[in-house]
Amino acid sequence: MSEHDPRPGARAAAPVTVPVAIACLVLGCMILSGAGGPARPALAALLVLGGGVGLGPLLLWTPVEPSPLKLWLFSSLLGLPLVGGTFALANGLLGADPQVAWALPFMLSGLAAAAASRRRLGVAPPGRAALGAMLLGGLAAVGGWAVLASTGGATAWLAEPAAVAHLTLADFATGGAAMPNPWFFGGALEVRPAVGIALAGLAAPGQLSVIQVLPLVGGWSLLVLTLAGYLASAAAFREQRAERAGGRDLLAAALCLSAGGLAPMWEALRSGGWVLAQGALDLDPAAVLARVYWSTTLLAGLHAVRRGARPWPGLTATLAGATALAQPWAGAALVLLFLLPALLARRAFLVPMLMGAGLPAFWIGRTYGGFSLDQVTSAGAPSFAWNTGVLLLLLPGLMCLRRWDRSESVSTLGLHLLGSASVVALALAPLGWDAGALQGLALFPLGLLAARGLTAWGPKVGAAGGLVAAVGLAGMFGPAGFADGGAPPPAAPFTVGDAGLELARDPDLCEGLGEAFREARRVAREATGPVALLRGGAASPGAGKSPSLAPLLAGAGLWVGDAAPPGTRQPRLGAARQASSGETSLGDRWVDRRALRDALFRDRNAWNPRFDRVLRAEVARGTTLLVIVTEQDRRRTTDRGTGPRGADSVLVRLGAERIFEGPQAALYRLARGD
Repeated sequence: MSEHDPRPGARAAAPVTVPVAIACLVLGCMILSGAGGPARPALAALLVLGGGVGLGPLLLWTPVEPSPLKLWLFSSLLGLPLVGGTFALANGLLGADPQVAWALPFMLSGLAAAAASRRRLGVAPPGRAALGAMLLGGLAAVGGWAVLASTGGATAWLAEPAAVAHLTLADFATGGAAMPNPWFFGGALEVRPAVGIALAGLAAPGQLSVIQVLPLVGGWSLLVLTLAGYLASAAAFREQRAERAGGRDLLAAALCLSAGGLAPMWEALRSGGWVLAQGALDLDPAAVLARVYWSTTLLAGLHAVRRGARPWPGLTATLAGATALAQPWAGAALVLLFLLPALLARRAFLVPMLMGAGLPAFWIGRTYGGFSLDQVTSAGAPSFAWNTGVLLLLLPGLMCLRRWDRSESVSTLGLHLLGSASVVALALAPLGWDAGALQGLALFPLGLLAARGLTAWGPKVGAAGGLVAAVGLAGMFGPAGFADGGAPPPAAPFTVGDAGLELARDPDLCEGLGEAFREARRVAREATGPVALLRGGAASPGAGKSPSLAPLLAGAGLWVGDAAPPGTRQPRLGAARQASSGETSLGDRWVDRRALRDALFRDRNAWNPRFDRVLRAEVARGTTLLVIVTEQDRRRTTDRGTGPRGADSVLVRLGAERIFEGPQAALYRLARGD
């Protein structure tokens, strides 16, 4: 991706592309045959996050010798979109079998890598600053993975509703791209189906649990963010003195990595303590992906605006589309921030390309829950960034204007783009369009500008920037971090193992419920169609926005539980969300899932024949219906006697099979043919 003429010292790409092609084809064959073993997850992680899947297509797309660092970075970024997108097209639109659909992107990438073997690669060795950025990013990646994979880290992100919802989507997407229930909580969909498919793009090929995928993606994102900061600084600013440029670029990498941790560290210091309640690592997968693809879109856009040569415009549009799929308003902001720099650089074609790249996100938003303003919002990056992180970087960023060297005319476009990115993100935030997300995303261009401004004033001022980065890193991981690695606190009665999430105990019922969930997961894996789970529980008014952990515990893609608010009708484009009862996949036109659950688990007198029709209709559609009934549910419907009664009698009358009976919990299955 160098914009220079072909270099005579470049080497053939075959030593890199041939092993990648073989690895892609081997993994594709393993997926088709169902083979397992430790090699499969390792291959999947290396190919999807390590750049193997994107290597061949990117080399074929690039007319000149790319530098190795840029080639790895953008190949790695293309992994999740290529695997998830190919699977969604093959399985969701063409109806291919899931195994075939998951193997297809690796087979195609292997062929592309083999076809690119005659291309050439740049061989320029990385400088000391580049090595420092790679070392910093690598350490941050390992640290981020270790924190998120620890018991304390799992406790933190499983307490985040958006993380639970996206992981549930990913768990379901491993078996198919089509969602049987677009109203995932019975209300408007406030999560991103594309994020679930992206996570499944690593989980399904590698036979990994989605619980294991999130720490991997979280650690990978820190490495990508660090390298993007380093390369974006080098692309935006030109220096005559290489040593000063290297120090500035390394500082930019450190600031871009650590900027999100400035706010929690500031809050900890202001409160008079040194221990953070929680680090600044993103807990929502949509937040992680939005931040990564936003930052790298700016990096690719710097090259596209400055030169306009292939592959930069196409890469910018591709990464902008991925950003919009993870965070719609971040994708819309990219169109606005590129508008002025593209016009000034006479690259107006970039704007319609970016708008076209956002169409898939618009279509998915329209298909799964509409595209009204209250239905496309979620966290995107540290929501507390405005008070401290932005303000701490804004002042040194403004220093960049004072020390700007007017003779560096090439850098003017970089200044315009980074300034536009900061202004657009911060200007849209007060309008209520994901304020926290947009403010957090503004930290990346502000970090680049701050590094340029600090180093322009000399080494001593630049050293102050290094201190700011160190403080931010401390705030990101935290002296205490998420928690110690001991036993989970009482609020998290689960364990995380190789098989996924398992219930260790229940706060109300200590016997039988964990076994019932494990049996439900076994049945869900054996089912040929979609699996729905119904579970009761204590009434929790006002908790309608918090998804349940039950789907992750049971392997069900659709559930009815305490976290399911009343159903809604799919709104027209731009229409306000309707709070009344409406259509869902598990219910008649006028029956929502909360009424069904209340009648089954809480008020036996509310049951009537229409609920029989609801359940039978769902089974007739091919859904395997799993119902967990606890002793607590039985006590709510009747206080007489012990053992099966109330909800049990309804399910038995419907023809459900009791496949598990524990001391205080039972599991019923209602499927076609029972």
